[in-house]
Amino acid sequence: MKRLFLIVALIASVFTAQAWTKIVNGASHLIARKYMTQQAIAEYDRIASLKVEYKWTPIKNDKVALDANLQAVAADEKDIVVRIEKALDVLRNRKNHSELEQYGALVTLQNLVPNFHNVARISIEGIDHSQQDFEFTWTAGKEGSKKYEKRGTLTWSRFWTNNFCFWHQGWDSEYYAYDIDLRFGKQREQMQQGDLRTWAHEMGEMAKPLYEKWQPGCTMNNEHRLIYEDIHLSNVARAGYRLAVLLNDVLK
Repeated sequence: MKRLFLIVALIASVFTAQAWTKIVNGASHLIARKYMTQQAIAEYDRIASLKVEYKWTPIKNDKVALDANLQAVAADEKDIVVRIEKALDVLRNRKNHSELEQYGALVTLQNLVPNFHNVARISIEGIDHSQQDFEFTWTAGKEGSKKYEKRGTLTWSRFWTNNFCFWHQGWDSEYYAYDIDLRFGKQREQMQQGDLRTWAHEMGEMAKPLYEKWQPGCTMNNEHRLIYEDIHLSNVARAGYRLAVLLNDVLK
């Protein structure tokens, strides 16, 4: 298994991972490839090896927009759901699209499917601070304890994007993927059920109570951060397993 991850790492490195840090995006790519069909892998490799000039340009603070009922709005061209669906359409109808468009669509999926599973990217109608990044204070312990120490401000986006990777310095995408798949592999089929819109609703159900609990100017201690690492890790697993589902479907 580790040999497989080593081989896949070379292929996954073709794409630039801007969101969630490179280690997390790389891990989701590796997990996805493990559960792709041979036909999908062959077509993936063909597109990944195309000699085209393409540079991934992330959109700052792009979101998965949900209404008050946690249904995907998908009305804005910058919306993550809209862009994923367009990329899927390009890959599903490859004969009607240029090599550059195919390559760009594959890069888009590999960047946006992890973003889709980032709590900070979920925007919910009626919760104003979910629609923009905000700052809060984090501490090293409980207030009043001997270990209590204010560490300053942290943004909600940075918390869900870089915070947990900082605790795993020295890990590479291969080991991160291996560890996460080992931990969540038994839940894979359950996580893969549904489609993009139902997954967006699920992410909304996950994010809503967090937005209700944490608001601009709040203070979060280290105990909460430890709890939320489990959410982060499960979402990396979801991103990988679901990316495999999407690629298996469109790369036939």
